[in-house]
Amino acid sequence: MKSLNIFALGLLILSVVAIPLEQESAPLKLSLVKKNVNRVLARRLVGHEPKWRHVKRTDRVGLDGTVRTDAAMVSIHGGITAVGMYYAYVIVGGQKVDLQVDTGSAMMALPQKDCSTCRKGDNRYDPTKSSTSAEVQCHDKKCSSSRYGGCTGNLCKFNLAYADSAYANGVLMCDTVDWGQAKGIDACFGAITKESANFEREEVDGILGLAGESLSCNPSCITPLFDAALEQKKISKSIFTVCMDEHGGSLSLGAADESVFEDKDKISYIPMEDSSFYEIKLDSEKKGGQIKVGDVEISSTVHKVVVDTGTTLLSVPKSIFDKMKAVFLQKYCSVKGLCGDDSWFDSGLCETFDPAEEDDILDNKLPVITLRLKGGYIIELTPRDYLLSYEFGNEHYMCLGIMYMAGTSNEFLFGNTINLKYSMIYDRQKHQLGIGKRAASCADVKE
Repeated sequence: MKSLNIFALGLLILSVVAIPLEQESAPLKLSLVKKNVNRVLARRLVGHEPKWRHVKRTDRVGLDGTVRTDAAMVSIHGGITAVGMYYAYVIVGGQKVDLQVDTGSAMMALPQKDCSTCRKGDNRYDPTKSSTSAEVQCHDKKCSSSRYGGCTGNLCKFNLAYADSAYANGVLMCDTVDWGQAKGIDACFGAITKESANFEREEVDGILGLAGESLSCNPSCITPLFDAALEQKKISKSIFTVCMDEHGGSLSLGAADESVFEDKDKISYIPMEDSSFYEIKLDSEKKGGQIKVGDVEISSTVHKVVVDTGTTLLSVPKSIFDKMKAVFLQKYCSVKGLCGDDSWFDSGLCETFDPAEEDDILDNKLPVITLRLKGGYIIELTPRDYLLSYEFGNEHYMCLGIMYMAGTSNEFLFGNTINLKYSMIYDRQKHQLGIGKRAASCADVKE
């Protein structure tokens, strides 16, 4: 048995942490990337060519063969291990940029042409190439920077700051944005003129927040792109649907897209406690534990769950992680590499299994994990769901897709370990989240 070691370096909430992975003489890097002040963890495995589809979307063909006309469709690229995050491209003032799709933040930010510290080779916004570009002046009613650290000359300043000193700052700009089929949106955003070396990722240029407007103050409160599209009637309803598969996915703006679900009759709607952060709850009414590892119930006094496409793994409070780990170590030590000094739970090891044994281990020797949500809906993760498959060289690794993070003791983060299996309808009108197992592919489209 070989293992791919992950050496954690003090992971903190609000932080960017680079973690080296080493396999003999072939180094990889696992980056835990913080991309907004309140939510953490876009996970990136680098060292291979990312594999994704580039699909030009015009209309979506549902599983029943009908064409969707009520949604503005957006292609999502990336993957949970191929890139470690999911992103879409937008056209800002006629210029293409790739932005991470993030339901855990609300601001759109992208590098400006004159940024001296931004990553070389990225896509950048040049306001001189756009006839519709406009600067947000310091005296503009949209600008609050004069009360929070001043302006840059006469321009309204923004700042994104992180606990480990990672940052991005610059000025607020407005321009016309094309976002998939939603065309000609007049929107304001952060144009980055300076950033720390660990802010920008290789595969993406910036971030596109889909959270509620109350989270868009950095410090000036600007209208997020989704809300701007809604106000300008580029989309019809305050609702969107996210589907992610292994190498991409889809974002349906303005509609509940039932075609991305395995069975539309099994979509369950769960009340959102906070529609800014897309917060739901674990069940606190039914007796017994809300979490099960195999046949062992685990009770949690923490009920808050935030659904966040900008978080790669399922993050649980440390108290819950320790209880889950104890069950695994007590009942499943027959699985190689699970117990001992180099347990998956202790050091973040990614394990290789003998090909002749792998199916038996995944199907028969490891438990199913369930989480019971408010209203009784059950999230079910099989070993094939919570062990992420990763290919490197001639080796096939399985990496644990569950973790805890310091600073998240009071909430669960439903990252892409969950989102890869379950499609989500973010119904902001009715303050509810629609959830159900995703269709086999999110790419059933009419070219």
